Amino acid sequence: MLFYQIHIMKKIVVLGFFTLLSCSTDTPEESIASPITYTLIVSASEGGTTDNTGGTQNENIDVIITAIPAEGYIFSEWSGSADGTTNPLTVSMSTDKSITANFTRIQYTLNLFKVGEGTISQEIISAARTSEDYNAGTSVRLNATPSSGWIFSSWSGSSTSTANPIDLIIDKTKTITATFVECTTVTPFSVTGNLPDPTDPSVQVKSLSPDCSSGGLDGRIGVVLSGGLLPYTINWFVQDTLSPNTAANPTYRALPGTENTTSLDSLLPGNYKMVVTSLNLDAAGGIFCDNGSIFYEEIIEVVGQKPFYIIDGPFVDEDLCSGNFGRVEVKVFDGNNGNLSFYYNSIPISISDVIRLDNDTWSVAIVNLSDTGDFKIINGEGCFVTALINLGIGEPSFTYTSASISAGAINIPALEEITFTNASTNPYRLSEWIFGDNTPPLFIKTSTVSITPVRHAYAVSGTYSATLRIYNDLGCSEEVTETIVVGNG
Repeated sequence: MLFYQIHIMKKIVVLGFFTLLSCSTDTPEESIASPITYTLIVSASEGGTTDNTGGTQNENIDVIITAIPAEGYIFSEWSGSADGTTNPLTVSMSTDKSITANFTRIQYTLNLFKVGEGTISQEIISAARTSEDYNAGTSVRLNATPSSGWIFSSWSGSSTSTANPIDLIIDKTKTITATFVECTTVTPFSVTGNLPDPTDPSVQVKSLSPDCSSGGLDGRIGVVLSGGLLPYTINWFVQDTLSPNTAANPTYRALPGTENTTSLDSLLPGNYKMVVTSLNLDAAGGIFCDNGSIFYEEIIEVVGQKPFYIIDGPFVDEDLCSGNFGRVEVKVFDGNNGNLSFYYNSIPISISDVIRLDNDTWSVAIVNLSDTGDFKIINGEGCFVTALINLGIGEPSFTYTSASISAGAINIPALEEITFTNASTNPYRLSEWIFGDNTPPLFIKTSTVSITPVRHAYAVSGTYSATLRIYNDLGCSEEVTETIVVGNG
């Protein structure tokens, strides 16, 4: 009996051993199952965002997505792997999914009404309009235009103002009424010229340019004012960029002593503003149409004469310098670019003696020459310029010295510096030094302060003729020559 029990136990131990060996062949990876996952893609249309952009999600997991509209937008619906308008949205991940949150603009209605006769125009300043509604945040400008015989009075409703036009921000449905009231029509102001046009006296103009003979100081304004609602006041202003600006009259300053006048004299060239304003509208009774009968403003220009001046000259030829019949050459700028008339000592010069060399340069023959004479040029506008023709010229003279001469020597060594001093008498405006050794001549303008000495050295021995030539304003010249002995001559 004991033997049988032992034998049975051995069989159980052996069987358990083989059982353990058979179980130990499994790996850890094969004993745990991998989870199933899906991809979730979340996007948003223009006008909003979502709080969840998706990603990899486990199977059967519930994902919550909230659509967040931007200002001026509302959430409209889901599209893609989801539909409907539920927000937030719960998504069960049973497959890959792509979901889009869609948004639309909030729109409001702008209702416009009017009282009286007139029209209301709408101008979109920013954003856009669809159908009869405006997108939220749109800026709209309303402009009220009264019919003939009416004036705009005010806005009422969602905006209360007397300004016109007005700007609105459409942030809700709005209702606005423009009120127009009937008015009395008065003949508007009218301003016409009252000065004869110098080129055609039958034509009346509002302003005249300064006369050339006045030096540009006698410009004029003359007008006739008619119509308008009486009583009224007239004020004048002149453009002045240096004066402080004001909202009513930027860059203009008031002209003292000109109130209620229709003519101005002794004016400089420039812009002048005429302002006419009706007074005591309430005392006049009733409501008056603003058709140009209550306020009038006009800028009247006093045009300056075009530039006219001598550019260069006059210069005379050698014949005139010698006191004979000759010609004067002068370069003139004339803003009118017309023909010119010439006078010498108040005597007109015949047109046959005048030659136009180019657009600005003229050659004029002078017959009745005198040592000093007035040369006058007149343009087509009657403006003139004058120049003095003075043939007078000083007596040329000069001195020279050097270190050797100062020491008592007779001759000057080569390469020694020689100082030349102009001793000519006036008048002269230019000196020309010619040293006689083929070096370039030296020109010295006359100084009103002091005489400028000139220094020169001769390179080789020899006898040289040094010349000083002086010129007057007209180009006439006189000269003197001295012999300079250098070395042994």
